Amino acid sequence: MTSRDLVIFRSVDELVQYINSKIEEISKKVEEYSKLAEEVKSFAEYAKTLREFLEKALGKEVKFTSELEVMGFRLVVDARPIDEYEVLSDVLNSLTERMKVLIRFREAILPLLEKLRESGRKFLVYLVLENEVPVKLLIKETEIRT
Repeated sequence: MTSRDLVIFRSVDELVQYINSKIEEISKKVEEYSKLAEEVKSFAEYAKTLREFLEKALGKEVKFTSELEVMGFRLVVDARPIDEYEVLSDVLNSLTERMKVLIRFREAILPLLEKLRESGRKFLVYLVLENEVPVKLLIKETEIRT
């Protein structure tokens, strides 16, 4: 599913502040979830080792899950450490990728925004986001000049 959003800024400085705050917000989440993942990792590795041992001993695949699909999403009841670790790893990968995209976006637009700032003109800036990632930037000069 694709989610689109529009954020409108009254200046290029507002846009830069917005991008910086999003990068900072994601960075804090990555740090928090990384710590949690490290705490869960040893339990998850132990459970995986135990499952592999049982599979070899029994000669068949062993499943320890109580996962259900409910109205298009997965519901895990009585989650195990490996379930928790998989969720944390998946979210960490997604957050890290989004942060990289935002950093690249900021680096790409900063020279342009600096030129706009130097011009002394006022601009409205429209930022189109798709799944919380910038996909389009519209810049429109306004009537008011500084």
